[in-house]
This record gives sequence, structure tokens and C-alpha cells, in this order.
Amino acid sequence: MFSEASFTQSIRKVAIVGSGLAGLTLGHELRERGYEVSLFDKARGPGGRMSSKRAGEQSVDMGAQYFTIRHQGFRQFLENKAGNESWGLWEGHFQDRDAAGVWLPSSREARYTGIPRMSAMTRALSRELDVSVSQRIIELNRTDTGHWLITSEAGGSGERDEHGEFDAGLLTAPVQQCRDLLNNSALTPLTDQLDLPEFELQPCWAVGLHFGGDAEFPTDGGKLDHPVLGWIANNSSKTGRQEEGEGQWLVLHATAEWSDRNREASAEDVIRQMTDSFLDVMQVDQQPDQSLAHRWLYAKAGKAGAGSFWWPEQRLGIAGDWLNGGRVEAAWESAMDLIGRITAPAPDRSE
Repeated sequence: MFSEASFTQSIRKVAIVGSGLAGLTLGHELRERGYEVSLFDKARGPGGRMSSKRAGEQSVDMGAQYFTIRHQGFRQFLENKAGNESWGLWEGHFQDRDAAGVWLPSSREARYTGIPRMSAMTRALSRELDVSVSQRIIELNRTDTGHWLITSEAGGSGERDEHGEFDAGLLTAPVQQCRDLLNNSALTPLTDQLDLPEFELQPCWAVGLHFGGDAEFPTDGGKLDHPVLGWIANNSSKTGRQEEGEGQWLVLHATAEWSDRNREASAEDVIRQMTDSFLDVMQVDQQPDQSLAHRWLYAKAGKAGAGSFWWPEQRLGIAGDWLNGGRVEAAWESAMDLIGRITAPAPDRSE
């Protein structure tokens, strides 16, 4: 008789699409349980939104600015898999700015960052895993034997590569990209479960500004109630950044609403408008001597609490921070939820 438990136990070779924190967590946890795991990422390196941009001899965190640790299991995961040298406490001075322009103390919750850049933590997590980068997965196809054959486009070249065969496929991309991949793979019925407003991810423009000299700012990191800016951070105040060069890098994140309205704006125009807003908010006369910008099409998550998706008949699953509220730690939580779904014994239907 059919048993879902034996069906799940037959999974041995797993493909993971995406090497952000959710994908890296899945990779380590499945590997420890004896699975053969391969990760694929369209970027040039692992990390997802926990990425940093090089700016000369310095680096700037343009995506996730910090993470919290609310679950002891997450701390143990980072200690065991990333090592304590790749992340640590951000001992900054944190204030938020209200609509009246008043600076108020932020939450006292401990904030952590990668050292010496945010991406150092995810690169440490990727060291023992099989990660193929510059591979944009565009299609999943079922073989006659019931396995998954994965097709990628390498480095935007248009040339297609095939990878496989895999017993199961796990997606950790933003929801919009998961839907596209499932639709391209003739798996449209599965996308209906992803069409909920709370799953949608909003865009975010990020701008880095470098100031020479000893300019002082009222906060090392904080939220703003402002029509353009939603977040400001002094990147140079984070642990391990002080030795990277003179001056200070500030990182600005625009609000989701402003970012959406300016989705197709040029980087130059975005930098100009966000810089003007920053100088006005901070009451600073000094102009930045360097700037850079990055548009995150899928950044701000809603308040979904689905945990993860697992379709045992198809041997497909989805995990990601957007399924658990959007925090960095939520990516780990979602991945662990999916691990539980994959490995949990199911009721025997033989009776």
C-alpha cells in the first residue's frame, strides 16, 4: 500500500534554487540529514539581499542592514555553520525620527551584522556547500523516471544548461520569481496558492553616500517617518568597517511607496532625490563625495505567517523570509519549517 513516509524517505538528491539565508539553511540542514544537495543562484555570489557592494577599498551593505536573534536555534545555527568570526553585535547609537522631525530612541533589541561586511556571513555559510552561481533557473521538467531536470541560463548569455536528475526541488526566490518559474514549468496550479496579497514583495531603492572628514550624524541606524526615506544607517559604524578607509558610508533605503513610484527612474535621478532628502533630514551642509545606488525589485515583505510550502506529490517546496514576515531570521525559520515538512513521517494510508 502507498505510504507518504516511504515516499519522502526516497528523496536523496535535492536541488535548491537560491543561496540566500533560506537556501543556505536548507543546504546545511538537509546535508546533515544525509541528503545530496546542490544550490543554484543567479547572482555572482551567495547571500541574496544580505549582500554588499564594493566601493574602492571599502564595502557597503546595500540590502539587509542587520539581523536579530529571537530564537536560540538560529544562534546555534550561525555559531556552528558560519562561525563566530563572520558576524557580531552592532554596537551603534540607534534613534528613529518621527513625522515632526524628532529623534527618539529605537528598540533596545540587539542588532547583529556580518563582519567585515554583511555578505561575509553568507559566504561563510556557503563554504561547505555545492553552490553554482550565475545560474538563473528558468524551468523545471519532470523526467520519465519522476525526477526533476533543471534548466538554467548561464550568466545572462542566453545559453541553456541542464542539471539533474533531482528527487526534489526547493525554491527560495521571492514570490514573484517563484510564480514565474512554476508557470514556466507547467506547474500553474501550484501558483494559485501563492496569489495572496500578504505574500507580495514591494521594491526598495537603496543609495550609498560617502562623506569624507568627521561629519556627525544623529543616528547610526533608524527608521524615518518621511515621504522619501524609510531607513538610514551609518555603515561605517558597524563592527569591522572602521579599518576599511577614511570617511563614512551612509546607507539610505527609500520607502516602499516612493520606490514603487520611482521604479523605472534612473539611478542618477534616484541618488539626487534621496541625497537631497537626506541632507535636509540630517541638516548637513557637506555634500557626499561618492555615491552608488541599487534597486531591489523584491524587498519589503508583508505579514504572512505561512512558514513554508511543501507539495509531497510533486516533491517541490518553497521557503523564504517573505513567508514569515520578512526579517532575516524569518528566512531561517521558514527553511526549518520546510525541513520539518519534508522529513516528518506522514500517516500510513495502507488501512
